[in-house]
Amino acid sequence: MYLPLLGSAFGTFFSLINYIWIRELPTEFFFITGDFWYSVLGGNPVYYLGTYGYGASISKEAKRASLLARYDAMELLGLMAGSLLSPTVFNSLGYYGSYLTLFFCCLAALTDLKFRVTEPVKKTEFKYEGLWKFYQKMFIWPVKAMFQTISKKRRGNLRFLLLIQLLAYGLFWFNYQWPFSMEYNYMLLVFKDFTADQYSYYYAVMQTLMSLFLLFVMPRIKVHESLYCVISLSLMGIAYFILPWITNLWTYFAVNILTVAYYGGWASARTLFTFCVSRKEIGKIYASVGIVAAIIPLASNPAFRQLYNYVRFLLLCLPGFLKSFIF
Repeated sequence: MYLPLLGSAFGTFFSLINYIWIRELPTEFFFITGDFWYSVLGGNPVYYLGTYGYGASISKEAKRASLLARYDAMELLGLMAGSLLSPTVFNSLGYYGSYLTLFFCCLAALTDLKFRVTEPVKKTEFKYEGLWKFYQKMFIWPVKAMFQTISKKRRGNLRFLLLIQLLAYGLFWFNYQWPFSMEYNYMLLVFKDFTADQYSYYYAVMQTLMSLFLLFVMPRIKVHESLYCVISLSLMGIAYFILPWITNLWTYFAVNILTVAYYGGWASARTLFTFCVSRKEIGKIYASVGIVAAIIPLASNPAFRQLYNYVRFLLLCLPGFLKSFIF
């Protein structure tokens, strides 16, 4: 978890430097600002690997899904707070204040990790044995161990279930890219006089509903994680089947409430992985999940754009039903 936060802090710092001396610095300096350091130091896949791996390591199986759901809820609340507060911060403090605010938020998160989060396993002492050994330990051996964990023969049909879950999670993540890639353009096309402000309000309301659902409703749902995934994805499939025929904006918002339960499926899907592996293998399996999450957008975003250009019906309906079938 440290590395992505350090990357975000570095990126924010260099963005501030770039803004202060934008006329003096070469154009190439711009490429090491913003998300460059965050991506180099792991980005979202590594951050989620650390967060969910830690949560799975310190929790009992019965309460693991609700704990991971709380993580997702806090992330949604943070996104909503940032979306609502960023215009006020920028208008009040400008670029300097905005970058400094981001920088100090990263430092606060790093400080919290350092003093409040304890390691669930005993640390191994690091010994430098040369550049090649260091490269193997950092890059080659973890990747090899990850693939060995996925392909390892297990009792019963656990290996098959693990592979099916990875496939389902890939489809799960594939569909998640739809709101970020094309939903806004679709709503502009279908609804007359639709504005960016309306979409911002809609997005904020949906995030609030999702957060409340994850915090207060999901912990009280007493069904198996696999059944919950089927239910949540089926509700989303129903919503996606109805949405193409809706021409009223408020009806579109109302039907989309069915998709709120979908975000609880994230925690349930991640929890299912831990049931197929030992506690020592949780970090390795979450590493493979992070790789899936990093690769899928490379295919999903272009796919959604092509579907949007040619077949609006399939754009909305196919992913939800396909995922429900796989689960």
